[in-house]
Amino acid sequence: MRALMCCLVCVVVACSKPSEPARPPAADKPAEPANICGTIAERYGEFRSAVKTTCEKDADCGCHLVLTLEKTLAVADRASAAKLQAMSMAYRKAHCPTTPPASTQPECVARCEAGQCR
Repeated sequence: MRALMCCLVCVVVACSKPSEPARPPAADKPAEPANICGTIAERYGEFRSAVKTTCEKDADCGCHLVLTLEKTLAVADRASAAKLQAMSMAYRKAHCPTTPPASTQPECVARCEAGQCR
């Protein structure tokens, strides 16, 4: 009888289904390209609207690519310009849409004039 119970336990254990591997949560899925572009554009717009352009010297200012315009640079304080540049580069890396500028833009030389980055 003892041998029969032992075999019965072995059969039950051997026949049971292995548990399914855990699936990652849906939030871990990479965002769709259109979503990525919209997300970057929203963050860029919010950040850009809060950027300060005050300065004391030329070194306080920096240039960054405008998010949706090709080959167009804008000026902000140096730290903000670096963050905006990183967002613009991520936008381009994701192959988000950009448009050519209406006119040829001169090279950006960030200067501090009358306490404002220009």
